[in-house]
Amino acid sequence: MKKLILRHLETVCDEVFFKIEEQSHRGYEFGDVNSDKFVARNNIELVSLLFPDTYIDMDNKIVVCCRGRETGEDDRIIISQKDQWERIKVVVKEYNEHFGYFGECILGKIIGDIVPREMFIID
Repeated sequence: MKKLILRHLETVCDEVFFKIEEQSHRGYEFGDVNSDKFVARNNIELVSLLFPDTYIDMDNKIVVCCRGRETGEDDRIIISQKDQWERIKVVVKEYNEHFGYFGECILGKIIGDIVPREMFIID
């Protein structure tokens, strides 16, 4: 089971500040078989290369860089536009469901399927 949990820190004007709260896998264990990438149905990519960040690639696609090789940067704050943040939340939910993570209490108690799917994102 793989999981990715984000924590919303604050929203200022049109920018959202967030960080990765928990990430179970890195590098080539992050995505599907031997892949450091997960591409969601809405075409946003989650990748595990170096350190947390977000950017728009050459094809105008949102790419969210998760924790990777640079472990000293694991608590790095990520900034995105407000509309991108809404789309990123959907991707993280899809990632978690794809890899079998269906909810865990913020305090760490496993509650199972009775936890709302919104708890994938700590907002």
